[in-house]
Amino acid sequence: MRRRFILILLLAIFALTASSCDKLPFISKKAPKAERVKGTVLAKVNSTVITLEDFNTRVDNFNQMSEELKIDSLDKKKGFLQTLIQQELFFQQAISLGLDKNEEINKAIEEFRKGFIIQKLISDELTAIGVEAGEIESFYNLAKNNYLVPAEIKAREIVVSSEETARQILIELLKGTNFASLAQQYSKAPSAKTGGSLGWIKKGDRKLERFDESAFSLEKAEVSNIFKTKEGYVIVKIDDKRGGELRPISEVWDQVKGELLNFKQNQRIVEFERNLRATSNIEIHEELLR
Repeated sequence: MRRRFILILLLAIFALTASSCDKLPFISKKAPKAERVKGTVLAKVNSTVITLEDFNTRVDNFNQMSEELKIDSLDKKKGFLQTLIQQELFFQQAISLGLDKNEEINKAIEEFRKGFIIQKLISDELTAIGVEAGEIESFYNLAKNNYLVPAEIKAREIVVSSEETARQILIELLKGTNFASLAQQYSKAPSAKTGGSLGWIKKGDRKLERFDESAFSLEKAEVSNIFKTKEGYVIVKIDDKRGGELRPISEVWDQVKGELLNFKQNQRIVEFERNLRATSNIEIHEELLR
């Protein structure tokens, strides 16, 4: 458990440090120089100072990332500090060995830096985008199908191997013979022992061609015509139905707002890229792709 904790701490430290590219110690081209300390000195590793303020910020950031391994005791804070010191020792040793001049590492760092700069650009571009109440209502009205309560049916089935047997059963059903009794007597499906009961199901639950088309078009107490699936010839009866109604906007307000905001942000990014392409010189040689 302790080794796992330390490993996750190390990974988190690198992730947390990356939250500000210009402060990444492993992006520096030179060994850190002694600078005037701004804050309370918590620890010092050769010429590098770890301040109490920076430490507390790192702890807060780590706790936001990992609820399971939350640093919420003095012992865990001491362990976290030792991990920071370990990171700094390793970094200083790497610099002394000239690893900061390694071409492969620097290429990876540049890609990492580029990604954060792009994220900042996009974040700044989307900051001013918001949604008004009227827009939320309009979006809701245009996409009402997205806010329906999922339709469900409480169904029974009879599955047999031959169409002729299915026809005979259908005739019995039309005469008023009990569906559950016929299912127990003739159906080859596992549901036969419960009178063909499938319980409450949604569209897609049965994963059978034609089943949803046939079953969900029926009304309560209605029996389907015979239809064929990979399991055999099927007859379905609907015991009950629920769902399918539109959820009121007050119930889905936050959901609609989030989806509309995401839609507007995606539109803005597409427009932003289109404008950049229109004012840029782009040359592509797709023939080189293999």
